[in-house]
Amino acid sequence: MLQDDKRLVAGSARGITHMATALLLLAAGTTAASAAPVAANQLNVQQIQADANQLAQARQLLSHADANVRSSALNKLLQSENTALREMAYAVGFGSADDVARAITLSHRFNEVQTLQITLNEGDGGKAEQLRRSLGGVMNVTVRSYNEVNGRFEVRNFGGSHNGYGEVAGLQVSLSQNACSAKFELNDVSELSGSVTCAGVTLPATIDLF
Repeated sequence: MLQDDKRLVAGSARGITHMATALLLLAAGTTAASAAPVAANQLNVQQIQADANQLAQARQLLSHADANVRSSALNKLLQSENTALREMAYAVGFGSADDVARAITLSHRFNEVQTLQITLNEGDGGKAEQLRRSLGGVMNVTVRSYNEVNGRFEVRNFGGSHNGYGEVAGLQVSLSQNACSAKFELNDVSELSGSVTCAGVTLPATIDLF
């Protein structure tokens, strides 16, 4: 009887020990879990501050008194993998009063453009309207193999089945494929405005670059 009592006491002691260990582990896990969000939040704040400092430095470079510094900064930022920096560079570049900066920005934009959506506006005369309606009011032109050095690229789905070509020259963009051609110029609202001519019929047109 005494041995049974001892075994009971020993078993109870082991049970209490296991329970205490489990409670300690649970408490440790809870503490670690509750500390993790705090550490994550602190890391996010630090990252936000670092990003904000980087944006502030970029703004200073883009508004530098030296035009060469501005152009160099714009050129680098337009190639940045940081979306915020790249979008800021586009906004500053297209909104600049300096045509050199605007031309640099336009050229870089064609590195990212795969399709030019040309909106055809109403023209003068029945033939112009007939052409516009036959094209559905919009032309989606495929851009391929843009060469930033000479500004040239291939064009598809513009005016025929054969490949055409296009070119970015300063603030101007030209397209040509079979019976259709187009000439555009960068305006003050980050659009290309100009005209499209197909089979001798011309329509005013615009291209939204974003």
